Amino acid sequence: MIEANPFGPLITPDNIIFRLWAPGAQRVDLLHAEQVRAMPRSDDGWFKLTVPGAKPGDRYRFRINDEIDVPDPASCFQPDDVNGPSEAIDDTYDWQTVGWAGRPWHECIFLELHVGTFSPQGTFRGVIDKLDQVADAGFTALELMPVADFPGGWNWGYDGVLLFAPDSAYGRPDDLKALVDAAHARGLVVFLDVVYNHFGPEGNYLPRYAPQFFSPAQTPWGNAIDYQRPQVRRFAVENALYWLSGRKTIPFVGELERVVGIFHIAAAMVQVVVNPFRQTFNTTNKKLDSKETRVHWHILRPHGALLLITLAGMAFRGFGPRGEAFFMQGNIGLMISLTLYVSWLLFFSCLLCVQRPIPDGLLNTVDTVRTGGVRASLRVLFRRVFCSQ
Repeated sequence: MIEANPFGPLITPDNIIFRLWAPGAQRVDLLHAEQVRAMPRSDDGWFKLTVPGAKPGDRYRFRINDEIDVPDPASCFQPDDVNGPSEAIDDTYDWQTVGWAGRPWHECIFLELHVGTFSPQGTFRGVIDKLDQVADAGFTALELMPVADFPGGWNWGYDGVLLFAPDSAYGRPDDLKALVDAAHARGLVVFLDVVYNHFGPEGNYLPRYAPQFFSPAQTPWGNAIDYQRPQVRRFAVENALYWLSGRKTIPFVGELERVVGIFHIAAAMVQVVVNPFRQTFNTTNKKLDSKETRVHWHILRPHGALLLITLAGMAFRGFGPRGEAFFMQGNIGLMISLTLYVSWLLFFSCLLCVQRPIPDGLLNTVDTVRTGGVRASLRVLFRRVFCSQ
């Protein structure tokens, strides 16, 4: 059985247990109620302290090595922005839509919205005021752009640094719950865009006391997050569970979903392309050196390699030794190559479907593409198309 979320303050009826994973710190003090209390350190890098009488609404910080005061990385609310103190939040809420069971996927018609610009107020409550219009327009699902606490009052959301805390510019945690509750009452599913591959440039103090959170690999946002470490993986998992259970939203990793969507399309196209080849081979019993087999080998082999490379890029994106940079640098080239190969596959599949023989010239062109480079391939293709009798 997996224990309860180990991050953030644990609120009990009589006290609060403050917790911080800071393996890179020698000393951590709790700043609470105008007092400074030393926190005992365990061998695994956890600092924990029970404070009798502490209650929801109390504000606190952690002092690292007597050098810098930082918020809780698992803070549920930052009333004074990312550099201010954290507030202990009672996560209970009187939900009005207790029986909400969601919608089947095929009924979801998405409206992606930015809380700060969707209404004149720029808040969660402002979105509630427009939900009737959203439902009347035929939408059945809302996708909120990231709301994790970011520096300042204006941001698209992709510079979040405190992943458990909805930004105070949009309202308090209960305001977000009220938005979800009101959306469910109108039959709207709520998806929340989350970002787990980087932190924003301001307000991220993790490197000061938990450098183990990151790997040496560089990304456009700095060092990659090291998801090979169990505590780091647990942090992201607990965050997703927090949004699911405490906010009744569905965490939605937008960039990853787009990649997965591309995969689904590519897989479907491969099936469409491979089936004609398979049918031709089965009905005509061609030898392995036949033209169809040569096309299948020369085209499907590199195409399959591209799919494997793309899959590796998605798997290692922000997780492996090279992290985000691995995917970012090869993404454009992969998509161009994938498009070219799929185009070839569709062309030859059409020839086979209509039982047309594959001209030797085009087959040689395929060989040239594979061995002679793009320039030579274009010369051969030009001669075959425009100069043949």
